[in-house]
Amino acid sequence: MASPDEEWDRFKIRAEVHRRGSTLTEIAQQAGIAESSCRMALVGASRAGAEALSAFLDVPLPKLFPGLYLRARPNQRKPNPKNPAPSRQKRKAAASRERASA
Repeated sequence: MASPDEEWDRFKIRAEVHRRGSTLTEIAQQAGIAESSCRMALVGASRAGAEALSAFLDVPLPKLFPGLYLRARPNQRKPNPKNPAPSRQKRKAAASRERASA
């Protein structure tokens, strides 16, 4: 079993999953995500797979994948109140008003 202060890499993660009697595909299926998601998480390409592995191994995501998956998910981002960008429709309407007044 892994010690709490252990540094994780993709090989140790895979070995620990197998030690616990499971596979990456089984973890993905139990989490309800694509079968390849956990394999993709090991190379930094699937946050959903990384979260499933984190839950299965009971290790926090930043500890399991240090340096990866640092940004918030898109639906959790907050808009920047200092510099709100106008939408495409608003820019288009402003441009047509300028052309009409010219």
